[in-house]
Amino acid sequence: MGSEYKMWPSLSGRQFGKSRFLKELVEHRKGTIAKVTITYELLESNYACKPELELFKQTFPEGISVTSKEELVTIAKNFGKDFSVSWAAWNLLNTKYYDEYAKVSRLAGIECEKAQQQSYGECLKADQKAYNKYAKVSRLAGIECEKAQQQSYGECLKADQKAYNKYVKIKQPDRDKYREVQQQAYGDFLEDKHQALRGFKESLAIAVAKLYYEQESTRGENL
Repeated sequence: MGSEYKMWPSLSGRQFGKSRFLKELVEHRKGTIAKVTITYELLESNYACKPELELFKQTFPEGISVTSKEELVTIAKNFGKDFSVSWAAWNLLNTKYYDEYAKVSRLAGIECEKAQQQSYGECLKADQKAYNKYAKVSRLAGIECEKAQQQSYGECLKADQKAYNKYVKIKQPDRDKYREVQQQAYGDFLEDKHQALRGFKESLAIAVAKLYYEQESTRGENL
């Protein structure tokens, strides 16, 4: 009985053996290069829509295969804006990593909204400044027009037309300038808005790339 008993390790011994094995497995994984792939078949099996699948096949005919997080981040930075980042996060990340993505998404959304509001404020400010200048010139020209009309009542129609033509001539350049400033300000706002949205999507694509690489490269370590 005694010799047979010694042949079987204790419960604590078995636990220690498993713990040591997992530790060695983790160390071994750290010493090897983790290869992470994203294939057409992977996306198809997760029910990606047809346009996304076709775009992926055109952009990456051989699929994506990387051995570092930096490689996947570079790909995401260059091509992420063309794909549905939110779909990739929802379908490719597990719960743990999706929660991390959601945090990044909320913060990036706040920054994007802030940038757009600031740009729109600048647009309104420039528009108001240009309009005030135009309105001032328009009022002064209107006064001159009315004065000419009153002074030349005897030649009413002639004077009225002449005065009105002068009024339009004075007002028109500033009106054109106002419209030019208005259009420029609005154009700047649209460009800033698009830039903010591009930055927002790029930051999400990079976040998904980092999290997906970490998820796939450490798969099996949490056994």
